[in-house]
Amino acid sequence: MLVTYSHPLWGASTQPLSVYDRETEIGSMHRWFHARNDRPSRSPVHDVNIVMEASDRYAIVQQLFDQGHSWHVFQNQMHTADMTSLHVFKHKYAVTLSGMNHLPDVTIQMQWNGQGHIYVKNECVGETKRTGFLWNAAVETRMEEIAVGVSPALLAAMVYAFWSGNS
Repeated sequence: MLVTYSHPLWGASTQPLSVYDRETEIGSMHRWFHARNDRPSRSPVHDVNIVMEASDRYAIVQQLFDQGHSWHVFQNQMHTADMTSLHVFKHKYAVTLSGMNHLPDVTIQMQWNGQGHIYVKNECVGETKRTGFLWNAAVETRMEEIAVGVSPALLAAMVYAFWSGNS
């Protein structure tokens, strides 16, 4: 699986981004922000919420920000998973999806070279990285096909939250 999308020029962009699995468009996603009084963090930089429109609709909605993010993941308006990130000096930045029912646990962990490694059940099954510069900037995510249970649309939304939350 090769999932790509253009990286927004500005982190606070709410413009829709087309998402591709190889050359096939699988949907679009955008970031949105809570109203100022409803924001789980003081800074809009840490307000990371993603909507992915594909054959299923995924929404990653931030619940809390305290030494990391805490999100609920919805699939077609049903709560199907939780995601967390950890922003602690002694540990590598990572985002973890804890699935309910049929979803496996997935972790994306930042590496020293600026790439993120994707783990399913503690086994590295892929990577994500930023490519290009300014106008040609994109995010590319490669994952082994054996990682069944993670749709390309959900993976793209999770990767977007990973890169948006790493600020």
